[in-house]
Amino acid sequence: MDKYTRKKFQVEEIDKIREDACFHYVEGLQWVLSYYTSGPPSWSWYYPHHYAPFINDLVETSLGLKSKMIESNTEDFHEFSKNFSFEFQLGKPFTPFLQLLSVLPPESQGFFFFFFFFF
Repeated sequence: MDKYTRKKFQVEEIDKIREDACFHYVEGLQWVLSYYTSGPPSWSWYYPHHYAPFINDLVETSLGLKSKMIESNTEDFHEFSKNFSFEFQLGKPFTPFLQLLSVLPPESQGFFFFFFFFF
């Protein structure tokens, strides 16, 4: 697993990046849950890594919340998880044009600009 983490995340210090990836992954799960139950919690949130952590890493890092537990001086994960929640800033949605540009590969964006402005 360390070899995978070093290769995919391109770092040598794997403990910090592993916990960071786990934290953001769990945050993403919360975002998806909130999206489907009560609408988008944030228009600007994104998962900052290209790869997901191993499920074993999620368990070993207490679902990515170990450093937050240390900051709050809490030893029991179940007690900590009752009082912890992710906070998202709602923001504003992107325009349809910007949404389209965000999913296009960089090579096709020049053509799209040309087509959009001249036709």
